[in-house]
Amino acid sequence: MAASELENLKLNVSVRAKLRLQKSPQLRGFPVHLLPVEIAAEIFLLCIPPPGPDWDETVHPNVPPLLLLRICRSWRRIALSTPRLWATFRLRHRHHQRFVSPPRDRKQFQRLADLLDTWVERAGGVAISLDPDLAKVDLKRAPETIAPLVHSFRRNSSNIGHLAFTCDVEELAAFDRLGLHFPRLETLSLMLRGHLADSESEITQFRDCPLLRRVHIKGIPVSRIRLPWSQLSQLRTYFYPAKTTLEILEKAPNLASAILHTRRLTDDYKTGLPTLKHEALCDLTVEDDFESVFGEYPSLLPFLTLPVLVRLGVNLGYRGSFDLQEIESLVKRSGCNLQRLKLNMSPGRPLASPESFAALSSLTHLEFDRPDGEILTVLFSSYGSDPAFLPRLEDLQLVNICREIRSDTLSVSAEALHRRQAAVVQSCGPTGTKMLRSFCMQFFVGGFGDSNIESIAPDLLRLVALRKTGLELYVGTSHMSFV
Repeated sequence: MAASELENLKLNVSVRAKLRLQKSPQLRGFPVHLLPVEIAAEIFLLCIPPPGPDWDETVHPNVPPLLLLRICRSWRRIALSTPRLWATFRLRHRHHQRFVSPPRDRKQFQRLADLLDTWVERAGGVAISLDPDLAKVDLKRAPETIAPLVHSFRRNSSNIGHLAFTCDVEELAAFDRLGLHFPRLETLSLMLRGHLADSESEITQFRDCPLLRRVHIKGIPVSRIRLPWSQLSQLRTYFYPAKTTLEILEKAPNLASAILHTRRLTDDYKTGLPTLKHEALCDLTVEDDFESVFGEYPSLLPFLTLPVLVRLGVNLGYRGSFDLQEIESLVKRSGCNLQRLKLNMSPGRPLASPESFAALSSLTHLEFDRPDGEILTVLFSSYGSDPAFLPRLEDLQLVNICREIRSDTLSVSAEALHRRQAAVVQSCGPTGTKMLRSFCMQFFVGGFGDSNIESIAPDLLRLVALRKTGLELYVGTSHMSFV
């Protein structure tokens, strides 16, 4: 090829490249700026943690939403035009770089009040979640010192939809004396420490909240707080004696959902517990605390009758054992249609009477945390051999299975599921007998890493073959599936 032809070729390639660049769309700025404003706003909202006592503060320049104001003008504009982004005002004064130091004089209380006013203004009428951290915001100081914050509370109390306190009971009593009203309050969380002195008045400012439906309560005598118990639909209690827990349930006849973390005290059972029939409770979780390790106390379940119970969770904590007959008796006594059951076992603690699973014929979902090998053997043996055993079960979740029983569990589960499939196809079971639609076996992390996968491959392949029937299958650890 002549030198002139080579030069012409290079020139043509260069010209075409330039023309292509000129015709291609030009990206100005970062691609994220091309997102529609509505999508960017939804992404921003995911940066805000939900209300809860364990989350860090939201009033800090290094934490959203304030952080989003410092990125660029576009993000600042989106953040300021998204009211829901400002719906959580949570102080946590333990931060190593405090933005809002615990106020001590009037000037600091004024700064905190201005922040709260700004937050509510940016929320634009959206009901906000307020966690003022009263453990550090001392409302027992001189009235003239705390006046700015008190006035801010009064201005904004009608916009509060979620109110949370993690403080001493005396600090809540100081807040109660402000005489605030909360017409939009829907959720109240009282995680309190200490004791309310006999000389202190009752906590009364939450009794006239027409929208209050959800309450978390800990650390205050139930007789010393006035709540609209009859309108509550969700309740969570912490560390109350079993007898007090039953009294709370009786006060709230319209509860639909409850999580009861009951302190097991010997005196409760020396004097005897009353029985309670609750006509509205359909979702119940009962939990034991660490003190149960010092003794074997009965469960709360034998003292309850729940005719509309649909979901039940049992967190065994450190109890020595749990008898499944308690759930069987509850279902028979209540005549309820129990559909979902979650059992959280204690490490190394037995589950007595596993044969009682046969009486829970209405179950559609079963979740088992830390099951042992004996329980799994009984469960799968009955499931594979008897079509009438758990005939409606559609979702089975087995999580945190110990590595020592990995191979046996895979083998018996694969065999049981294939036998149940054959029985359903042959219509050997009662009308309505169903096959599983979702099956999860989650082992402790590392349960597969140091083993020869070839030794369990046949059982894994048998399970995978069930996907042809429509089974949603997960076998592996919390980090990854192996099928």
